[in-house]
Amino acid sequence: MMEITKEQRREMQKRLSRWGTVIWMRTKQQEKIEALKERRDALCDAHTPLPDGQPHGTTPGDPTANAVAQREKLRAAYDKAIDELCESIDMMLREYVQLDGAILQLPHIQQRIIYARYEVHECSGKMYSRGGDSVDSHQSWADIAERCNVSATTARRLHALAIDALIKNIGQN
Repeated sequence: MMEITKEQRREMQKRLSRWGTVIWMRTKQQEKIEALKERRDALCDAHTPLPDGQPHGTTPGDPTANAVAQREKLRAAYDKAIDELCESIDMMLREYVQLDGAILQLPHIQQRIIYARYEVHECSGKMYSRGGDSVDSHQSWADIAERCNVSATTARRLHALAIDALIKNIGQN
């Protein structure tokens, strides 16, 4: 039988906290991607002044070619940032799917407690737990117990059992 450590439990609780915020975080990262794409595309619309034959500094060479090269560097930097955000979204969604599948294998009451404890939603651009509390602090055990029709002690015990089962199920995958 696999012995589960406190560290494993803490790590699973951190993963569940991330799991509860994935949809909100994905939306925020997609907004960043759109902003980067707009900035990148604005580079194409930027006007490069034509050389007027007058000296304007000490940079030798063709100023138009220099401006084009600078734009290409910026465009490449934007593309790299966009790719990194897309990869981050992919990783978050893979973890979300893995945890969600494991949660669905739990008994129904344990699923309800996990959802009550970790699931969040967005309201006016700020994240809240399902009961309206700030995400910085989870729902109280009394609130979770009331929503799940069990005592607070039972809610904590079922939460611990769910955490242990998730560690075992994900460890087998």
